[in-house]
Amino acid sequence: MSLNNYQADILVVIQKYVNQGWIISFNFSLDARSNYVGFIQGNLEFSRGSRLFFKEYIDLQESLEKLSYSFHYQDNENNLIFRYDNAKHKLTTEYLIL
Repeated sequence: MSLNNYQADILVVIQKYVNQGWIISFNFSLDARSNYVGFIQGNLEFSRGSRLFFKEYIDLQESLEKLSYSFHYQDNENNLIFRYDNAKHKLTTEYLIL
């Protein structure tokens, strides 16, 4: 699958939920490094004010490989609901102090 096809597939899904009223606005960008490797990012604003921010650095040459990703979902008051990513985090004692 090419990067352009991957982008088109994502935009089809987003537009479906825009048409149904679930998503009221969105922002999406693609930074292509080749026909198969690139960085996509964007955010979706849902009808009740919650937002999903996403980033993926992907390689589609042989199969879909997400080299890095981040999905951050927050409510309408900017409170974190969930966050998924594959960043390498370091736990330090500062985070252990309550």
